Amino acid sequence: MFQNISVKGEVGTLRPWNYGIVYLNLKEGDSVLPCMLTSGCTSKAGFQLKEGMTLTLTGFIVTNPKKGSYYLKAVSMSNGDSLGDSLRKLLELKKELEEQGLFDPQYKMPIPGTIKRLGVVSSETGAVINDIINVTRRRNPYVEIILAPSLVSGEGATPGIVRGIKKLEAYGCDVIIVGRGGGSSEDLWVYNNRKIAEAVFECSVPIVSAVGHEIDYTILDLVADARASTPSQAAEIAVNDINIIFDKIDNYKERIGKAMRSKLLLSKSKLDACRALIKAKSPQHKIQNTKQRRIIIEERIRKSMHENLLKKRHVLNIYIERFKGLSPLEKLNQGYAYAEVNGKTLNSIRNVNKGDEVNVYIRDGLVKTCVVDTEDISYPVSEG
Repeated sequence: MFQNISVKGEVGTLRPWNYGIVYLNLKEGDSVLPCMLTSGCTSKAGFQLKEGMTLTLTGFIVTNPKKGSYYLKAVSMSNGDSLGDSLRKLLELKKELEEQGLFDPQYKMPIPGTIKRLGVVSSETGAVINDIINVTRRRNPYVEIILAPSLVSGEGATPGIVRGIKKLEAYGCDVIIVGRGGGSSEDLWVYNNRKIAEAVFECSVPIVSAVGHEIDYTILDLVADARASTPSQAAEIAVNDINIIFDKIDNYKERIGKAMRSKLLLSKSKLDACRALIKAKSPQHKIQNTKQRRIIIEERIRKSMHENLLKKRHVLNIYIERFKGLSPLEKLNQGYAYAEVNGKTLNSIRNVNKGDEVNVYIRDGLVKTCVVDTEDISYPVSEG
């Protein structure tokens, strides 16, 4: 009874497969029908499939007993030019929010370099919170993680997400991550909501969007202060590596220590200079310098006197030798004699007469003589 039926709807999640086969979701409102398009169906269409377009598929229902599910296997399609109602509303909302400035980069807040408290709006049972916890603990185990549990798709998700953002803002979180794991475009559709966009824009805390995969974009991604392709990357954006912080602290300590040592050396140099100046100006130093100069002068005088004495002694010895050569006693020691007559030196035969008494002095005494006779003798005189 489900052969050769036609279903009209808006293209949701679109996943091209091998050999020209395409999987997509056909949706209308909250209803979703999984569909498979054969290669023949896509090749005959004459247009390119896009998410959000309105499409009419003709085919038959195929059941999957193991999963208890069913899907439409389409053999032909038509009406691929018009936009679906959901996509049209999304584009209208996006344009309106853009005109209001919610996407303007000037309103986006920077992510702090270091944080103490990280807020997370997501499901309490999914892999998102576990991934964020693991990355955060690895990068900085001192960061406190606060989870505001919320539905991430379907009815009730929107108020839960808005409420979670406001609670975490009031709790004093430094950064908030709003995220969920991957899924179909229908699963992520809740994040294309005006209330969530306004809550993110009005929040005074920086918000990181981590919804779906890198290829998935929602209005939340456009309003958020930063976007991450995965929850793990969102944690890396929000939480700085503690080792980098420790390295900076060590660098600051080294620079401060080096600056302090340089300052101390400079102060010590100035102190030593002041001490030297005070010492040079002190009476004790002047007295000590005077004593030192006196000692040097005394040493110079003593040395000069000694040298002068040696010179004088040398000259004296020269004179002594000369005097020895001229001394009568020295002549007497050599066998010469000194004659005296009437108290006068006898140096010529003309000064003595026959019979005069003559005193003759020799080396060891006096000889008294009487002149018997005189004789005139001419001694040879050297020309030198």
